Amino acid sequence: MPYNILVVDDSKFDRIVIKDMLEDLGYNVIGEAKNGKEAVEFYFKYYPDIVIMNLLMPVMNGIEAMRFILENDGMANIIVTSSFSEKEYIKEAIMNGAKDFLAIPIKKEKLKEVLEKI
Repeated sequence: MPYNILVVDDSKFDRIVIKDMLEDLGYNVIGEAKNGKEAVEFYFKYYPDIVIMNLLMPVMNGIEAMRFILENDGMANIIVTSSFSEKEYIKEAIMNGAKDFLAIPIKKEKLKEVLEKI
């Protein structure tokens, strides 16, 4: 059974690219959010199996959203995305419970590898 995945990114283009890759790999994208606030609301309404979330977004960033989700559901599987230039945010996300990290632009092979570990 494929995982249900929530894709969170303030870039519509990046959400579409990630969604297309996930669907090509046989995963079910059950929703998209454009900021951390929407991600939190969606998460606690639908409880996706995995969240793929960008770190830097308006309204509520990915680290804030991730912390809130994990404080209320310690079993959440969150994979963060970011560019390598944001190393301090990546380190903070991993230290705060992110399962893994994907560099933007995301490569399909790496996405598959990370998802298979969860």
